[in-house]
Amino acid sequence: MEPGFRVWWPLLSEIEVIPVARQTLNTPTQALMSKDAQQVVAGGVVVYSIYDIVKAIGERNYDVDETVNDISQAAIVDVVTAWDLHDLLENIGGKVEEDLTDTCRRQLRQYGVYVHRAALTDFSHSRTLNITGVNVSVSHGEEVS
Repeated sequence: MEPGFRVWWPLLSEIEVIPVARQTLNTPTQALMSKDAQQVVAGGVVVYSIYDIVKAIGERNYDVDETVNDISQAAIVDVVTAWDLHDLLENIGGKVEEDLTDTCRRQLRQYGVYVHRAALTDFSHSRTLNITGVNVSVSHGEEVS
């Protein structure tokens, strides 16, 4: 609905308030692997607004916040795993952010959501520890007892 006054019949009408203004969503960090098989952790932020409330909560979707979160996390996986670690680090605020924004925008459009910006906020090269019994194996071949 467009902004304005509406008739509300309490016996037949339900009101649900859904903010359509600019909002942000922080995604949790994920353990990923870059294109050149380097282990990284990445988390992000998505800045979005709802431009079609019917698509956002009516036709195809139940919970727009969960949808934005799920699709954004999947987009982070798609973008990070398509880049080598060195290139990710060099382009994290430029081309990587553009790719992430475009991916989120394209996938969330069908849900009535416009993505203003998507970016990585947490990013680090990581090591995975494998704990078995009393030994701790470090991913680079070192062993700690």
